[in-house]
Amino acid sequence: MKILKDRSVFENDKATCYHHIGDEHFAMVVHDYVIFDQRPSDFRRDMLLFCQMYCRARSWEGYYHHRISPHFLQISLIHSGETCVHCGSEYWSAEAGDVILLPPLADYEFVTPKRCERSSLLIEGQLLHSLLAESGLEGRLVVTPAGLDFLENRFSQVGQSLAKAHNQEERRRISNLCFEILQYLAAPPPELLYPPALTKVLGLIDSDYGRPLSIADFTAAGGVSESGLARLFRRYLHTTPYRYLTSHRMRQAEMMLLQGVLSVKEIAARVGYDNPLNFSTEFKKFFGSSPRNFHR
Repeated sequence: MKILKDRSVFENDKATCYHHIGDEHFAMVVHDYVIFDQRPSDFRRDMLLFCQMYCRARSWEGYYHHRISPHFLQISLIHSGETCVHCGSEYWSAEAGDVILLPPLADYEFVTPKRCERSSLLIEGQLLHSLLAESGLEGRLVVTPAGLDFLENRFSQVGQSLAKAHNQEERRRISNLCFEILQYLAAPPPELLYPPALTKVLGLIDSDYGRPLSIADFTAAGGVSESGLARLFRRYLHTTPYRYLTSHRMRQAEMMLLQGVLSVKEIAARVGYDNPLNFSTEFKKFFGSSPRNFHR
């Protein structure tokens, strides 16, 4: 993240209002594509924390959003590209690896200066305001955690549970996951504060998981030996480099399958598998279901 000096990106007079109820006023210029969008099947405000939407979207230059007095907190993970944010007197540029916190009951705007892909949650609930205040997150627009793997995993779990939110146990699970996400952003566990070498390797996996990657690629990216690489993954992630890469590919494949646009063969190629059969075998091993039967 960095302080934004060029604020001309927020000079927008083409935004269209799409929501105006009471104090809430939302306007936007649409230049985006929603890859995946999940809302609760049965939305009830009977939890102390709850999520009303999870989505992953790709936006292009000119995408703009202005909100006044929303009742929810938006948390966005930046996977690639850049998003500029303005709230009060603060102007920030959030880049890949950053997390944006757009606060409830505020007046803020965000814009895509070039291109950006991000995942977002909209969180509300009776405990939200006190948690933000007591955790130290209140007033923080952009944070940079050690890595997005923990958050991506929790976001994915929220998305899966939202589809079953008619069930009381699933609503409790969503509430717990929202709390875990806020807790992690406020105080990441010390073991998740990755050293630079590991951060570089994880960055390579995040950006290049769709092409063949070898241990040599990892050691070159991190500037460490093969044994040193293995120790880093074992100590901080409790896994091996290969298993981590496979897990990351499977999570990306899951998102593509939920989108329902690409064939299994196309998804296999996009997540780094030349042979769709090998992909299907790994997918079934990871999720317990074949790609074709997943979420049917």
